[in-house]
Amino acid sequence: MELSSENNSSSITRHGFEGTHSHNNENEDPINIHKSSVHIGDTNVDQSQHSTQYHVQNDRSCKIDLRSMNYTDDRTMHYHDNRATHYHMELNSSSYETVPENSTNHSVQRNDSEELFHRLEDVLMNSAKLVAYRSMEWPIDFDGDVEAVPLEITPYPPHPASAGDLEHFHRRKTAHPCDYASLNPKQIFSAAKQSAQQEAYRKFRNETDQGNFICTHGNVVGVIGQAGIGKTTLTKLLTKAILEGDLDIQAQYIFHIAFRNVDFTVEFNLLELLLMSSLCEWEHDDESDFKILHHLNQCENLVLIFDGFDEAAINHPKRLAPNVSLTRRSTAETLIKNILSGRLLPRAKKLVTSRPRQLYELHPCYIPRFLVSILGLTEASQKKLCLKICGDVSSQVMQYLDANPDVNAHCYVPVNCILTMHCIYSNIQDGEGSSLKSITSVMTYALDGFVRSEHMHGHESEVAKLADLAWNGFKQQKIIFSEADLAEVDISSKTLHSFLNTFVDSHVGLKILEGDKESYFSHLIWQEFFVAVKMIYFMVPTELQLWFHKFGESRFEVVSKFAYGICAKETSKRLRKIFPLVSESHLTNRKEMLKEFLLECTPVSFENMATRYLRVCGWLKEANLTDFNHAVSHAMPSTICLSCDLLPSDAVNLHYHFCSTRVQWFLKLELSRCSGGSLYRLFREIAATIQRHNVKIMLVSLSSLSISEQDIEALCRCLPIISRLSLSKTVVASQQIVNLAQSIRSLERPLEMLLLRNIELDDETARDFALSVRNIRKLKMHGVELSSVGMEYLSNAITLLSEPLDYLEISNKTFHCDETLCLTKCLQNVKSFSLNKWKMSPNEFRVLTEEINAFTRPLEKIQLVDPLFGNGIDIALSKCIHKIRNIFLHNCNVTGTGMEFLSGAIRILSYPASQHVF
Repeated sequence: MELSSENNSSSITRHGFEGTHSHNNENEDPINIHKSSVHIGDTNVDQSQHSTQYHVQNDRSCKIDLRSMNYTDDRTMHYHDNRATHYHMELNSSSYETVPENSTNHSVQRNDSEELFHRLEDVLMNSAKLVAYRSMEWPIDFDGDVEAVPLEITPYPPHPASAGDLEHFHRRKTAHPCDYASLNPKQIFSAAKQSAQQEAYRKFRNETDQGNFICTHGNVVGVIGQAGIGKTTLTKLLTKAILEGDLDIQAQYIFHIAFRNVDFTVEFNLLELLLMSSLCEWEHDDESDFKILHHLNQCENLVLIFDGFDEAAINHPKRLAPNVSLTRRSTAETLIKNILSGRLLPRAKKLVTSRPRQLYELHPCYIPRFLVSILGLTEASQKKLCLKICGDVSSQVMQYLDANPDVNAHCYVPVNCILTMHCIYSNIQDGEGSSLKSITSVMTYALDGFVRSEHMHGHESEVAKLADLAWNGFKQQKIIFSEADLAEVDISSKTLHSFLNTFVDSHVGLKILEGDKESYFSHLIWQEFFVAVKMIYFMVPTELQLWFHKFGESRFEVVSKFAYGICAKETSKRLRKIFPLVSESHLTNRKEMLKEFLLECTPVSFENMATRYLRVCGWLKEANLTDFNHAVSHAMPSTICLSCDLLPSDAVNLHYHFCSTRVQWFLKLELSRCSGGSLYRLFREIAATIQRHNVKIMLVSLSSLSISEQDIEALCRCLPIISRLSLSKTVVASQQIVNLAQSIRSLERPLEMLLLRNIELDDETARDFALSVRNIRKLKMHGVELSSVGMEYLSNAITLLSEPLDYLEISNKTFHCDETLCLTKCLQNVKSFSLNKWKMSPNEFRVLTEEINAFTRPLEKIQLVDPLFGNGIDIALSKCIHKIRNIFLHNCNVTGTGMEFLSGAIRILSYPASQHVF
């Protein structure tokens, strides 16, 4: 996907919003736009024929001919329509009104049904264009357009069947197999339908049931990702793709609903809810609304985009909502749950964006069955943004990031990337030594530069009021503030203008607030930062103690990290200059409170360990305080099990924790999702601890991952401290398997276990891999594609071992004659052997048992599970049972006669059988 949309050549620069934040007065001459051409679809429209004036006034309104005009500022619009309809658009900071120019009461006049539907389509199409083509919400301003850069998105495993399965869902132990290849966002609804079809055919035999399931779940997509990762950007790009016909669906009506704009305390009819964020005024009356709703309920060309579910003020996410009729007034929560479950507007295409944890808090019947995850910026995308932000010094900034992986680890998130690069750039320009070691330090540095700028001169003390504003909004789950909200915290209009926009260098402007009549933080991350400032710097201890226990909730995820980061020495020193009235004793007290709460949150058992442990490590890294590190290290169990999604910042946080003390740690890593190069970072950081001798890895299990060359390189560096390694359904090049095998061969001590699942080994790769068997104690090969030549390489390598292989397991394998002979040749040098879901002819199995019968040393154990041929195992096995100490037969079709043969053979053994299970 793309991080920002491309802008056409013609644009209007809104004075008073670009550059400094001074408003032009009403008498200023308008800007005439003419003699320029804009490419719309397949037609070049000469704008000189539609000369349009842009009046810069305090209410910043403009009259635009939507047939040909291209409008570009921080809210950009491209529009082309053959119908000669003019609209007047009020471009206020937080609201848009799209109505016919000749309308006198700013309402849509409706006549018959067809005209009513046609006008609704027009209004929604105009609103969609505003959503699609206005620029992205960045935490800083750029002097010019940002070149589009790609983000990665990928299908996510299916959601749990019930609320009780959530922990298993996070651990991926019950998740269905999933293709983790990157997904083209323009095919997102096709992928959802295909996924629903596969699940329907698996669950139901009746065609009607299958069709209903596909209709309900095949049109719903959930988009998840952490704060600032690009979820809203994806909705803009998908809307743009729909308008330009590049998406895999047809859309006649497009509703864009931002949860931040929805009031969850009042009741609506369904149309009122859908139009709440549609940037238009619509005069509602029951007769017309109900007529539209009945029409929409049967319409297949209907698209609903719900953005920012994590910002929704839903009180009871796990509670089942009552069924409501199409025309009944109800709360937004009830209506939204009915839409997501398919009870209302079942034919509509629906897309919901959210941070993961907030979406998972819903009752499972409302969670979309098809989820995609936004993984973040690629390294190439980061370099493109760096070049735009930092210009000639971009190479120096990238060098700094390469040398500081703990800072670089946050840059896969677009908002963090932009802020971090901007601050490093400013730091280099100022000639200062950098102390930017965490995302909190980046935010603090940016705020310090903002406060010290000439634009804020005389208003420095007013910054504390932003903390009050942010906190009031956070408590009420509000992110858009009215003039009354500003007045409540004593922010005057003059002070507000100081916060709205300022430049801190020649081509990049930092902004904290945006808006005019209604205001909002330029990005949610700024509001969360100031919430943390409020809690640590200005909240009384008794109140703070109550809110501490909310830190485990998903909406406090970013706030809690900032709260600990504020306590870091360098960050605290910088913030004390911004808030000089806060005493040292006050901060010391807050640090002790944070430390006590940290110990309360430290996991002392394996229950929910992954989530809790990573959260605590993130807090420790942000705080960077020695006493915090020692206290947590002595409270935690020495064995740490991580079975979860891993982010790049998690890898850096883990490394920080390991290196902060001398405590011995034992890790179990079961990873099936690693974003933004986090797998490479994890192994690179762990490898750096080897010389400390305080980290041992009991298990590394990598499942359904695409493993790169640098991932394997970093993994190989960790092999000396890894006991067991599992690669399951991973996409890994043959050369990387060879590199891994070479590293295993060079180990000073053998690898206890290696499992390969659903991996193809060509003959050359099999030859190199076979040479590594001498340094492996247990080898498991499940569904490994191996030719007879490759099987011979493996058999020869096992046969030539100086000591027998402890265990060999082969699953999902069809043995041909040559391969059976290879297997029988090497079993003499194997202590225990297992075949699982295997296929071999009865004659070939008899050859195998005859070879076992000739062994000079008995097998310790043989396990046979789910053979894919009929009877005959029992009788053939009875003839060699005296050469097997333990036999396990599962689903092997043992007949009564065969059981008699086996029992008789056991009775005449010259030694007692250890265990035989049939």
